[in-house]
Amino acid sequence: MGRGAQSRAGWYGAGILLAAVAGAMLLPATPASAAATVCTDTTTGTGNGATATNPNATACGDSAGATGLGGSAFGAGSEASGEGSAAFGNSSVSDGDFSAAYGAAATANGEGSSAFGFQADADADYSSAYGTGSTAAGEDSTAVGAFAGASDVGATAVGAGSLAEAVDSTAVGSFSEASGAGSTAVGVISLADEEGASAYGAGATADGAYSTAVGTNSYAESFGSTALGAAAEAESSGSTAVGGNSWASENDATAVGESAFALAEGATVVGQDGTAEGVESSAFGENSYAEGENSIAIGTDYDNDDTGAHASGLNSAAIGTDSVASGDGAIAFGWGAEATQEGSVAIGEGASSTGADAIAIGTGATATGSVAMGAGSTASGGGAAFGDNSTATGGNSAAFGPAAVASGSQSTSVGPNTEASGFASYAGAYGASATGANSVSIGAESHASLDGGVALGGGAASDGLQAVALGELSTADGANSVALGANSTASAANSTVLGDGGMASASNSVALGSGSVADEEDTVSVGSTGNTRRITNVTAGIAPTDGVNVSQLRGVYTSLSNDIDKTQEGVAMAFAMAGTSGLAKHEKFALSGGVGTFEGHQGAALGAAMRLDDNWSLNAGVAAGMQEGTVGGRVGFRYAW
Repeated sequence: MGRGAQSRAGWYGAGILLAAVAGAMLLPATPASAAATVCTDTTTGTGNGATATNPNATACGDSAGATGLGGSAFGAGSEASGEGSAAFGNSSVSDGDFSAAYGAAATANGEGSSAFGFQADADADYSSAYGTGSTAAGEDSTAVGAFAGASDVGATAVGAGSLAEAVDSTAVGSFSEASGAGSTAVGVISLADEEGASAYGAGATADGAYSTAVGTNSYAESFGSTALGAAAEAESSGSTAVGGNSWASENDATAVGESAFALAEGATVVGQDGTAEGVESSAFGENSYAEGENSIAIGTDYDNDDTGAHASGLNSAAIGTDSVASGDGAIAFGWGAEATQEGSVAIGEGASSTGADAIAIGTGATATGSVAMGAGSTASGGGAAFGDNSTATGGNSAAFGPAAVASGSQSTSVGPNTEASGFASYAGAYGASATGANSVSIGAESHASLDGGVALGGGAASDGLQAVALGELSTADGANSVALGANSTASAANSTVLGDGGMASASNSVALGSGSVADEEDTVSVGSTGNTRRITNVTAGIAPTDGVNVSQLRGVYTSLSNDIDKTQEGVAMAFAMAGTSGLAKHEKFALSGGVGTFEGHQGAALGAAMRLDDNWSLNAGVAAGMQEGTVGGRVGFRYAW
């Protein structure tokens, strides 16, 4: 019983005591016996119609009647008809055995019932009604307060106008009402109107079976719902709202925090002003907002724009202060992280993933339809950037390493501060740069600046179209030039250097070997001034444009020397042939001979002449060399007249 009820009960008890004392003063002294007693009016000398019909019964007052064994009726028109009953007050009635009615027009009809107060009514066995107009109509029920009503078995109503209308229900507070079996309403104008419902707080309402509403004007509307907090509302089955003005509107929704809203089935929100709007969504943090189905938003509002973490996409997740996941399946993790398209991922403070399936990981990372991992990294156009401040902006490009840049389509940059800006270019190692289309630069501080260029080695430089520089500090400046070797330089178009420190400065020139210099067009150099070399293991040439080796040259020399010897011997033979003579006019036939010498070679000759007739003659000769064995001959004719 509350303090108010206790004080009222005490007041009624004091009144009863005073009435009893006053009645006793009016009664004559009687011996201890079973006789009934009727109080006599000292003025008229009569009982004024009072009636006491059973032993130990007492009736005092006009028309008072004590008809029950040991009953007591005090007051005009009072009636005590039950055994051991007591009625105190004008028109009070105690019909039940051992019942008590105290107050004008009070009624105690049930066995062991008690009614205290003007028109208080305890109708059922062992019921109690305390207060003006209070009613206890159910067995073992209790009503305390003006016009309080307890109308069912075991019901309890405490407070002016309170009502407990179902079995074992309890209503405490002015105008509170508990109308469901086993329900409880505590608070001014509180209401628990379904089985097992509980409402605690002024204006609290528990409408659903086994629902609970705690807090001023809280409202638990459906089966098993719970509302805790001023104006909290749990609207659907199994829903829970905890916090002032919180609202859980759908089945199994949960809202925790001041003005938190869970607006979809199975949604959960924890945090002031948070909202979980999607089915099975979850929002945690001040102003967090889980809008999409199965979405998760975790984080508070930092920039005071009334929006904390916000997950609006289907199956999306936004985790972190002011994070946003607006694409289906998107994930934003980190303070201010943003994933706006389907399947996008942004992880890190300020990370932004704005393309479908894009991934941005790292503080300030940005990915547009691509992958960016690392603080300040940026990737777009299907590119991939890995490393702090790395950038991959070319279509399908890739940048790996801090500050690596891949800006050309299909380009790849690997290493700190590398740059691949040409189409399909590749830059690898610290500070490498490949700016030409299809260029390759590998090595610290190397660079390939024009299309098709290749630079391999620390500090290697390819500055010519399709030029190749291989080796530390090698340089290929000419178009289609090749420099192979540390510190080698091919500066002219189509020039080639093979060897460290070599140089080819003329077009179409070739320098072979360390330190070789080719400074004339269309030449091949295997050394330099003061640094000559032999070429060994050279196969004998075959084609007209093939080179020759020393063996071939020696063969040519030997053949030429033999030819010279034969030529010189032939000269000696010619000299010898000149020594032969023809026919004199009268001669028919003649033989002649001669010898000759030339450059150390000797020859001998034999000649013959014959006259055929007066006009025709023939001559012939043969010569032979003495050293080489060369043989020669001649035939002549003559016609004379």
